[in-house]
Amino acid sequence: MLPFFYKTKGMAHREFFVLFFLFSAALTLPAQAWDLSFVSSIDERIKESSGLVEVQGRWITHNDSGNSPHLYEMNIATGMIVREVVIGNQSHIDWEDICADDEFIYIGDFGNNLGTRKNLRILKVGITDFFSSDTVQAIAIDFEYADQISFDPRQFQTNFDAEALISYGDSLYVFTKNWSDFKTNIYPLPKNAGSYVAFRYDSIDINLMVTGGDTDVEGNLLGLVGYNFSQAFFISFPLDQLGRLHLLSPSPQSLITQGSYQVEGFAFESDSRAFLTSENSFGGDAALFLLSEESTNIISPYAWEDFTVIPNPSSGLVRFSGADFFEVKIYSSSGEWIKTCYDSVCFLSSLPFGQYIALFYNREGVLIGNEKVIFY
Repeated sequence: MLPFFYKTKGMAHREFFVLFFLFSAALTLPAQAWDLSFVSSIDERIKESSGLVEVQGRWITHNDSGNSPHLYEMNIATGMIVREVVIGNQSHIDWEDICADDEFIYIGDFGNNLGTRKNLRILKVGITDFFSSDTVQAIAIDFEYADQISFDPRQFQTNFDAEALISYGDSLYVFTKNWSDFKTNIYPLPKNAGSYVAFRYDSIDINLMVTGGDTDVEGNLLGLVGYNFSQAFFISFPLDQLGRLHLLSPSPQSLITQGSYQVEGFAFESDSRAFLTSENSFGGDAALFLLSEESTNIISPYAWEDFTVIPNPSSGLVRFSGADFFEVKIYSSSGEWIKTCYDSVCFLSSLPFGQYIALFYNREGVLIGNEKVIFY
């Protein structure tokens, strides 16, 4: 049983902590290489697939924010929807990940790009209910972060956004998507309905934005996926080191998706196979991938060129240098197209403060590289 780092809201003088001692020596990650292979495109109804979980041999996903409160059972061989289940008593604010234990499915409704939400929650659905009816009811596990003091809007700068949720033992663990420092902070929560204050349990200097996670208990694996504005990544940890992950030296493995690198859904099938879904975005179409130690039909790497944006940060005028390109498309971090440039010099003086992506294409329309641009 792992320690809980949370307290029930309203119980200011009764904080239920189980203290533990951290190892002072550095720990070594097991060496493990994984291959990525394309499985299929995915059903148009789940082109914003944001979470993935395997329950009793069946695969369940859901869409990102702005969609209906539906869960979708997916054929893992074809990427097509075979069944749709409505959560009749709950809304869909910003569902970001999904996990399960032997009895329940848990949906993380805690997407928080601005850092302003005060209604963070995890929805809990009975597995028996899910498989026996196309309309189910869910109860809520409400929470807030103990270390969040300000709720002022900080678009794409907050460290209190989250997109990954795992179940381990009798706790749930939320992994934040830190926009400002590319770390991930870990907050445990109980599995019982109620309102809680979540205290930080661990933090990993992972150098990417975590968007999905899952565990394989038998294989002692914790897997996380994410991206860094250039491509997708996968990283695995020993699950039994949860709470001491800050002592490890993470080495994310890059994933060449040849399409949208916005990988968000991730779930283990075994300790040597996992599936991923990427969300439709400016980088390409949504797709289903297999991550495996014995995978076949491996995607061949394509030419990925290095480009530089000067100056960076910039107040308007930028210069692109590197390999030859035909056009550069500028997008906001949320995927909105801003402008297309056809020269090595581009004027972007009207953009508001924020983070933007420059995507470089050749004459055939093939994406050949990108660079994060920070404007002020």
